Amino acid sequence: MVPTPIQHWFMEQYLTNPNYYNQSVLLSFHNAPDRKRLEQCFKLLITHHDGLRLNWDQSRGRFFINNVLLDRPFHIELVDLSHCGEDELEWELRHQIIMHKSGFNIESSILIKAVLFKCSQTSYRLFITAHHILVDGVSWRILLEDLTFLYQVPSSQDNSMLAEKTASLKNWTDFLDQYSSQSGLLKEREYWTPIEEKRRDFILPVDKNPEDWRYNNQEVVQDTLDELWTEILKTKCYRAFNTEVIDLLLIALARTLKSWTGENEFIIELESHGRHLEGIDLTRTVGWFTSLYPFLMKLPEQEMKDQVIGIKEQIRSIPNHGIGYGLFKYIRKEWGHSKQDRTAIRFNYLGQFDREMNNELFSLALATAQDEISCDNEMSTGLDINCMIVDRVLRVEISFNSQVYYQETMIEFCTCLLDHIKSVIQFVSEIEDRTFTPSDFDAADVNQQDLDQLFS
Repeated sequence: MVPTPIQHWFMEQYLTNPNYYNQSVLLSFHNAPDRKRLEQCFKLLITHHDGLRLNWDQSRGRFFINNVLLDRPFHIELVDLSHCGEDELEWELRHQIIMHKSGFNIESSILIKAVLFKCSQTSYRLFITAHHILVDGVSWRILLEDLTFLYQVPSSQDNSMLAEKTASLKNWTDFLDQYSSQSGLLKEREYWTPIEEKRRDFILPVDKNPEDWRYNNQEVVQDTLDELWTEILKTKCYRAFNTEVIDLLLIALARTLKSWTGENEFIIELESHGRHLEGIDLTRTVGWFTSLYPFLMKLPEQEMKDQVIGIKEQIRSIPNHGIGYGLFKYIRKEWGHSKQDRTAIRFNYLGQFDREMNNELFSLALATAQDEISCDNEMSTGLDINCMIVDRVLRVEISFNSQVYYQETMIEFCTCLLDHIKSVIQFVSEIEDRTFTPSDFDAADVNQQDLDQLFS
């Protein structure tokens, strides 16, 4: 298959250890699971989703669906940690998890594995890790939904009872190849080219001059927005300005960066799930479809209302949720790239993971965010901010290079971000009147002044 933009991005990181670049989940089972049943379920998942059979062909420089993997058994190792005390258990669990994350060979092995940990006589955790080239956030939703269904339906001896598959990875690569030469994409050039020219010049303050960018130096700070604030964010913040959760988080991030740098203009690398293009259905396709693209965010100097409107409109002006940027950069090769092409800051809102990861079978155990990538690989961004809603609270996690920032700096930054998130939530949730903006009427050529006069 012709590499997709995100696959090009991965290959052009020139990783020291490309075999170890994972995403993982750790699930707490409510009752002791049937390991053989789980093995059967994973085997059915690998058969059903062609994306789980992806491998790398070094000689041809591309990924391919390796159907040889269909004939290989799927084994879930059982690790008994029930003899460990509470403190020893967490240490041993992390040690085992890291060991199992690092065992892939992207050229020949099945790139998803599961390990069952017996933590006590009644407590079991299932660790699932997959190489990132197989999965993204949407893929995890699909896989966990399918795993739950297959495990709970005793009659499911094959994958025919699973929901219909959508487009294959081959369909997607062919679609992108055609789309990359269409006039609709070419019209986006005037949007992306100025941002690309500015992107490499954008920097953030640092505590120390970096020399070593390996993941060996990565540290993480994290915090949460409590359940009450998160519920308001989810349910009471959309009406006043027709905003979404990610809009409000980016407004808060802009205000935080303003407090930190004194500037009003920033270039943030954003991630979207990359499945937005019309003409192809990827809703049930497992794979890595992420779109990475730079977002030029300008914070208005005026009051909060103007900031909400201004940044909302900037977000809405991004063409096709950023998919075109990767096509220009990696497929059409219109801009250069180098190994040191490291972004200053990356932001990703992963959405809500309540139903998929918390059900009658299992719940999410929050213990696997670190050590997903080989410590010998280099970081691709200075600050990596990930937000998601799990167990009814918003989690904010900031990964950084300890050779660049002191932990105290990042704790202060995280606290400031959460304070600004609360300020934005409070502002938009207390407004009763609706304020429309031009993007609410994308079929009409109107500006904000026209709308303010019309609805005043």
